[in-house]
Amino acid sequence: MGSSENLIQNECLVWLNQNGFWAIRLKNVGTYDVAKESFRKLGKFEVKGVPDAVAFGDNARTIWIEFKTLKGVQSAEQKSFEAQLKRRGHTYLLVRSLEELKQCLVNIGTNISTNSGCMGP
Repeated sequence: MGSSENLIQNECLVWLNQNGFWAIRLKNVGTYDVAKESFRKLGKFEVKGVPDAVAFGDNARTIWIEFKTLKGVQSAEQKSFEAQLKRRGHTYLLVRSLEELKQCLVNIGTNISTNSGCMGP
């Protein structure tokens, strides 16, 4: 039985916050209007595709994180948001488990063994 996206997010966010990062979950779902029985339109500066979380580490390191299950796929809006971030030099991770998150952090040069947060390049 696979993990739900919510369980993966919670496990990863707890781990990040216990290991020197300030990691927060981002609100990226629309607001449902009960009276109109529909979702409200996005505001002028609200966009679709915002990642699930952002983690702040040492030395101004910012890591945007999208969580997916093993079978989950990014929407077109999520891919577009990822491209916008990468064009601006930000780190964007798509992870499916805590172990994958840890490996991604190692791959980008983050020192996760010292509990001091990101010490990457």
